Amino acid sequence: MNQIPASVRPQTVAIREEVRAFLHSTRWIDELEVPFKRQYHHYSKHTGAHCSGRTGTKMDLTPSEATEVLRKAEFSEKAAANTVPSLWAFKDGKIYRFMRDATESWHGYPTVEAPPTEVLRKWRSSGVITKAAYMKLLQLPQRAK
Repeated sequence: MNQIPASVRPQTVAIREEVRAFLHSTRWIDELEVPFKRQYHHYSKHTGAHCSGRTGTKMDLTPSEATEVLRKAEFSEKAAANTVPSLWAFKDGKIYRFMRDATESWHGYPTVEAPPTEVLRKWRSSGVITKAAYMKLLQLPQRAK
């Protein structure tokens, strides 16, 4: 928090409080425990030629494929304490990040950012990734903490 400018600190604290409240909400807990309740929303922001970089990265899955991947995605409670709650999935050698939106559904996109270590451990223990892939993913830059 020391690196955040003083003028932004109250906003950051308010956002963290909102995240904490969301993480303790019945709907969020229900969706974590019952993944088939997770609803994917295909945003135009993640489709088409205008997509590039971290903002608006093109989703390369169809809406039905994305829903299937979302419902297998993992969550890191530790990481959610410091950032926007995300669900992370791995399919065909790619990492996908899903984020909750204002419509109470999820949008997602492929990313080169590695998920939190807790998620990587879950993938490794459940056989989603190999030990070699686990070690490689630990070395990726821009890892979510």
